Amino acid sequence: MVKEAANNQVKFGIWIEPEMVNPKSELYEQHPDWVVKQPQRAEHYFRNQLVLDLSNPKVQDFVFKVVDDLFTQNGELAYIKWDCNAVIYNAHSAYLKNQSHFYVEYMHGLYAVLKKIRSKYPTVPMMLCSGGGGRVDYGALEYFTEFWPSDNTDPLERIFMQWEYSYFYPAITSANHVTDWGKQPIKFRTDVAMMGKLGFDIVVKHLSEKDLQYCQNAIKQYNSFKDIVWWGKQYRLANPSEGDIASMAYINEDRSRELFSITWLITAMAPEASTLFALKVLTPLQNTGLLKFVYTPEPKLLSTNPKPTVANF
Repeated sequence: MVKEAANNQVKFGIWIEPEMVNPKSELYEQHPDWVVKQPQRAEHYFRNQLVLDLSNPKVQDFVFKVVDDLFTQNGELAYIKWDCNAVIYNAHSAYLKNQSHFYVEYMHGLYAVLKKIRSKYPTVPMMLCSGGGGRVDYGALEYFTEFWPSDNTDPLERIFMQWEYSYFYPAITSANHVTDWGKQPIKFRTDVAMMGKLGFDIVVKHLSEKDLQYCQNAIKQYNSFKDIVWWGKQYRLANPSEGDIASMAYINEDRSRELFSITWLITAMAPEASTLFALKVLTPLQNTGLLKFVYTPEPKLLSTNPKPTVANF
C-alpha cells in the first residue's frame, strides 16, 4: 500500500495504537506479564483490548520496535496517527514493586518511547489522539506535531471547541479536518477547519464536481497563508459564546500580512435559523491602531445588512 501510494504521488500515513494488546494474540500469550491487569481479578476488555504496561522497560523496547519497524520497512511512510482508546481497568503492574507509582511510571515509560521515536525520526508529522481529545497535553506535544481535538467533527460544534482550545494551545497544534459530519456546505466546513491545521477526512468521490474543485482551490489558498495561522499572533475578535459570529485574526510578526478567519454561526443551533456573514472589506484606519471590517450578508440568505464591527489591536 505504501508503494502504491508513492506510485500515485500520494504520501502514505498510518493509524496505529501500539499501547494496546488483543487478548487473543501471540504477544499476550507469550508475555501475559506485560499486560496491565490485577492478578486476582477477571480481565476487563474495552474494544476487546487490554493495555500494555509501559512502566516495564521491556515493553517500552517492544513498542518502540513496532513503530521503528514501520519506518525501516516502509521508507516512504510519511505520517503517524498515534491513538490510544482502551481504558485502564484493574490497574496493576507485574513489573513495579510500588503500585502507587503506576500511573506516573506509565507516563514516564510512554514519554521514553516517544523520545526515542522522535530522536530517530525528528521531521515526521505525528498526530496525538486518544478517544478524541483525551490526551491533549503539553508534555506529549514535545514529541507530536499536532493533536486531535475531538471525534466530534461537526463544524458548528467545532467552532466552540477550537475557540476554547485557542486559549491554551497554538493553532499549529490543532488538527482540524473537514468531514461528512453536519449539514453545512463545504465552504462552511472548510472555513472552520482553517482555524488550525486543515485536513480532509472525506470520501472524495462523493463530492460534487463543484465541491471538489472548491476543496482543491481551498487547499492551495490555505497553503499560501497557513504560516500566518501557524506562527502568527492570534487575536480573538468575536466570541461565539457571546453572539452569532465567531471571528479570529492572525497577523504575522512584523504585521506585514494579516488574515481574518471569519466563521459562521447558526443562531439557536438550528439550520432553519441560520445567519451567514461574509468578510467584505478590510480597511486600516489611519493613526488609530484600529482595523475596521464590515460584514455583508450573502444576498440569498439575508435581506438586511448587519452593522460593521470594529476590533481593537
